[in-house]
Formats: sequence, C-alpha cells, structure tokens
Amino acid sequence: MSKKNLLLIAAGYVAGGVIASFYNKKKPKDLKEEIALSKEEGKWEFKVLLQNFIDTHKNLFADIEKEIMTDKNKNLFAEKKEQLLEIADAYKVEGDNLAEELKVKWIDFLSEAQDKLEALYEEKKWELEQVKDVSPEKIEQLKDRLLASFTEMKVKLKKSLKK
Repeated sequence: MSKKNLLLIAAGYVAGGVIASFYNKKKPKDLKEEIALSKEEGKWEFKVLLQNFIDTHKNLFADIEKEIMTDKNKNLFAEKKEQLLEIADAYKVEGDNLAEELKVKWIDFLSEAQDKLEALYEEKKWELEQVKDVSPEKIEQLKDRLLASFTEMKVKLKKSLKK
C-alpha cells in the first residue's frame, strides 16, 4: 500500500472519529454499559454497536437537514428548480452527444489502426522475404510469428471496439 493511500485511510479514520464524536449522543461509558448488558443477556453485542452507528448517522442527517432545508433555501430551490432542471437536461444532452461523437471517432480510429497494422504486417513480411536466402526455415518461423502477432492485435482491437 502506498504512503498516499495510507495517509488517505488515516485521514478518513480521523474525520470519521471527529464526526462521530459530534453526532453521537451517547457517552462512551453508556455505550460500554449497553454492550456489557447485551452480553449478559446473551444478545449479540454487534446489534448495540450497529444501532449506535445508525443513531449517530440519523443525528448527522437531521442536523444537515435542519441547516440546509431552511424555509429560505426551500423557497430559493423552488425559484431555481426549473433553471436547475434545464441545466441538468442540457448536461445530459451534451454528454450523450459527446459519447456518440467519441464512439464515431473510435470507430474511425479503429479502422485506421487496423489499416496501419495490416500495412505494417505486409511491410515486415516483405522485409523477411528480402533475407530469405539466409535461412528459409527461420524466415518461415518469423513469418508465422508475425502473422500470429498481427492476428492477436486485430482481435484486441475488435474487443476494444465491443467494449
């Protein structure tokens, strides 16, 4: 694991701990007592931890809703709703157009790449023919390898197109 990933995990852990401390209404002592009581009753302690986790998140979301969903913000959203929807629709249309354009360009690129690959194959095959007198058996082996490489590249290009 890289140092960057380790740092991100540590930062997430710290941020989660800070948020949990703000929105967890139970004191650690009370939570430990609930877990101990659950153990004594033969219940699964994880349920207590899960319920505490859920309650913490409910508190967080309630606070966010209280802060964000004020009457002023609700009215502002109602005023801007149509404009926001138009922006979202325009984004979708432009994104779809871009995807189609890229698909067409990819098909053109793929065709061009296959043509270049075939030209390269023919060129190398011709070069091998020029040195045929040296060792005909080796030249045939090299031609077979060249054909195998050419075929493999064509298959990879076709698979890329399907994706």
